Amino acid sequence: MYAYTPCARETYEFIINNTPTDCVIAFDKPRALYLNTERVSFCASTNGHSLDEADYLMCCAGADEELLTPERRTEFTPIFSNAEFTLYQKNT
Repeated sequence: MYAYTPCARETYEFIINNTPTDCVIAFDKPRALYLNTERVSFCASTNGHSLDEADYLMCCAGADEELLTPERRTEFTPIFSNAEFTLYQKNT
């Protein structure tokens, strides 16, 4: 639903220009993210994956925000946001 909106294109452009090409991004739609950014992505709630494997977390219109429990919220910092997406970077 949100894969090709202006906000999505803006987010993909940010990812392309501001993240390492070898980073890993947790996102609910990993194939769409890979096709548009060439960044490896996975769904954190599928196939035993967890946020521990991610360098970044991308949330769409509030979806996946529940992954950032109060304990996890301190592990990630928002680095980009628009009306539809928020991109969080894992703190190092």
